[in-house]
Amino acid sequence: MLTSAFLLQYGAEFRRFSVDRLIPGKFEEFYKLIMTIHRIANMEVMIGYADIHGDLLPINNDENFCKAVSTAHPLLRIFIQRQETPTLPVNPSAPLKTNLHPVAELLQCLC
Repeated sequence: MLTSAFLLQYGAEFRRFSVDRLIPGKFEEFYKLIMTIHRIANMEVMIGYADIHGDLLPINNDENFCKAVSTAHPLLRIFIQRQETPTLPVNPSAPLKTNLHPVAELLQCLC
């Protein structure tokens, strides 16, 4: 059996495991495994991996997951980030009001 070694990073936690390279399974199974390993079942996360060029690419479906597994030579680094939902104003079409006064004061202090 050919296996791919995974190194999962979530914050300061690191976990290692391996999967069958020829039959890696489905993304949903992988996602559930990550949630179980890190004990973050009630949290929305984004999962990504570093490709051979160092670019961070998402793993969010079966196709991306299989591509990630196929690039693991010898180790695939997987990064897990907490996904935060942006807070929107009550009326999304209303312009956002920004108080620049504190920024102006800070710039005056620096001069």
